[in-house]
Amino acid sequence: MAGIRSQQGYILVEVILATVIVSVALVAFAAMFISATHATVSGAEYTVLTNLAQEQIESMKVKDWSTENLPYTYDPPTLILNDIHYTRHIVAIDSGRDPDPTKQRIIQVTVKAARTDAQAAVTLVTYVIREMPQSGSP
Repeated sequence: MAGIRSQQGYILVEVILATVIVSVALVAFAAMFISATHATVSGAEYTVLTNLAQEQIESMKVKDWSTENLPYTYDPPTLILNDIHYTRHIVAIDSGRDPDPTKQRIIQVTVKAARTDAQAAVTLVTYVIREMPQSGSP
């Protein structure tokens, strides 16, 4: 009986200690879960912005640049997806890297897609090479 009396209160201390340890672990897990959720949402947002910018890049690749004066600037209408407003800004400039400007034209195209609330933005740059029309030789 003396052994049991000497252990009185130890079980309560062990339960309290176990509760504190489990609580700390749960708080750490909850913080990690919240951080992972924010990262997933942010990644999804950048995927949408990248796809919007890439769509504009592809449309600029097939554009007839022989009739356009550079620099070229275009702002397509605001796009609304899932109640979020997105803008796109397109700038095309002469790259200055043409080995022979009379035969070809290298155009640098920059597309920026952004949320209108400025929480995220993506900028993509590509180069478009176009052969210049040659006048016929007599």
